[in-house]
Amino acid sequence: MLYGGLSRNSYKKTRLELMKNNRLNLIVFSCLGITTILTLIIYALIQRGSILLNVCSYLVLLFIFLFILLLNLFIRKVNVILNYACVFIFMMAILGIGIWLGLVGSPNQMTASYLAILMLLPCLFYLKPISYIAVVFISDFIYIMLACRIQSGELLLHNVVNVIVFGCLSIATGTYSMSIRAAKYNSERINRELSYKDQLTGLGNRRSYENELDVLRKTKDLLSVIAFDINNLKRNNDIFGHKAGDEMIKATADCIYKVFNDVGNCFRIGGDEFVVIMHEQISRCQAFLKDFDLLISNWKGELVEELSVSYGYASSDSNPQMDINSLVTLADKNMYNNKTEYYKKTGQDRRGS
Repeated sequence: MLYGGLSRNSYKKTRLELMKNNRLNLIVFSCLGITTILTLIIYALIQRGSILLNVCSYLVLLFIFLFILLLNLFIRKVNVILNYACVFIFMMAILGIGIWLGLVGSPNQMTASYLAILMLLPCLFYLKPISYIAVVFISDFIYIMLACRIQSGELLLHNVVNVIVFGCLSIATGTYSMSIRAAKYNSERINRELSYKDQLTGLGNRRSYENELDVLRKTKDLLSVIAFDINNLKRNNDIFGHKAGDEMIKATADCIYKVFNDVGNCFRIGGDEFVVIMHEQISRCQAFLKDFDLLISNWKGELVEELSVSYGYASSDSNPQMDINSLVTLADKNMYNNKTEYYKKTGQDRRGS
């Protein structure tokens, strides 16, 4: 009822896609509403009957649809509160048309138009089911209050029963429709995330990394790149097995994530190769790397006793002319230089890296 059948966390992650879909539908249906209202205004003027009353009502609706359309066209960034407000106003305006046509326009006729709108609305937008219940409750309450003043006898009883029954049906179909819609977007989000995430570590994969580079090649922002490579991975794989290698890879990824996730984008681009890209100065990189060194030095595994990671970094802070490709190349070169120094210092064969 609160999140359309999703968990709270899943809803938060999916909400943006749902709001984007709402926004697109608001633009489309606002245009349809404007076209319809303009047609009705022309028809009312041609008929010359109760012109003032009809045209004034149509102008109010025209203003509402125009306002919603312009708001969604010119405010590009999706705002959840604004999005929900526009959907709520649009729905109440549509239901208002139904109430007008069914009661004020033809007070002695059955309210087929209002009932049809009640059943159609859940197909147009996404609202939390609890919010949609509120929309139906408010519109039914307005209808019944007006019907009690305008209608009487069997017609009143018949229409009140109809709006209550159709209101309940609308809530049921709306809740189902919105849960299906939420599940669809959540499934698409999960599939999209999986296609851009490394399955072992949860960091961005090579595809995600290449996409990030494509974006950054078009910018002149301050960038810093850190390249990481695990030491002794092959040797530990040979001695303790591939589970030990996976343990080292996961541990390195966890340490990178803990230190850099809030300040940059983290990727696993190969077997034991990782990259972090940040919009930070070189001094900040060095501070973060001290935290990373501390985590690595304190790590103890179940299959491997210790962990060692070589890294190198480069920043456009020191050379503003360097683009992202140059930074990646330099960071990678510095990392391999540090790796060579590590093996010299420990007296190990580099081929066992």
